[in-house]
Amino acid sequence: MIRAKIDVQRFPYKKLDLSYSSRSSSCLLDIFYPNDQDIFPCVLCIHGGAFKKGDKRNGDMIEPMLHGLDRGIAVIGINYRLSPEAAFPAAIEDIKDAILYIKSNAEMLRIDPEKMVVWGQSAGGYLSIMSALLSNLPFISNEQDLRIRGAIAWFPPVNFATINEQLRENHLFTGKHDHDRADSPESLFMGYCIGDHPEKVQTANPENYIYEGMCPLLIQHGRKDQVVPYQQSFHFYEKMKNTKNDIYYEIVEDADHGDLLFERSENIQIVFQFIENCLK
Repeated sequence: MIRAKIDVQRFPYKKLDLSYSSRSSSCLLDIFYPNDQDIFPCVLCIHGGAFKKGDKRNGDMIEPMLHGLDRGIAVIGINYRLSPEAAFPAAIEDIKDAILYIKSNAEMLRIDPEKMVVWGQSAGGYLSIMSALLSNLPFISNEQDLRIRGAIAWFPPVNFATINEQLRENHLFTGKHDHDRADSPESLFMGYCIGDHPEKVQTANPENYIYEGMCPLLIQHGRKDQVVPYQQSFHFYEKMKNTKNDIYYEIVEDADHGDLLFERSENIQIVFQFIENCLK
């Protein structure tokens, strides 16, 4: 469930609604700083919402990340084009543009351009994984420096064509979330009914773009996820394991999709330890 937006007045040091791309008025970002003087590493927050809704200030995603302020890390919330506005690969292009905007304007923004980590949940988790692959995506202009230091994905979809099958395997397919339908989040994101084009949809599968030299990834997924089955993350992890890349995968045994178990203090500690290791 998407929670209420945060009250930005809680945060004295911030820049709000900066336009990072001319592609769309949706391409805005917020920056929250630990103080008003220093230059900071940053975490880019990519919100979820089934690719069709959500906002950079939704509390369910940005609240866990805002713990970074107490650790000397700036937190950047990103909006991107949602599926009612533009189909694949628009959202990925927007994440690329946001990264380039921050790198190009690092001094003005008081951000260390060499110390970025990306963190997303659900649809945002998918985009977080894609942000680690930007340099190897054939459908994205990638001649610029798009390197980030790490990526975190909470319960991300990965291979859209296998979600229904895996939900059935887990005895969690009820029909409420039929991902192969023409009106499913994945079909709307791709711009066509993925159930009719299982091969075509593989152009959006991050597994097909893994390469040596990627930044470290941390993926966490709930065993009881009724929306995006845990095998989505597990199979990506299995493919990454066969490379020299650093991949960390954790199952949260009793967690469903978007479960508050991910926000337990001990889990937030795990995530920020990963982030701090990436930023060293």
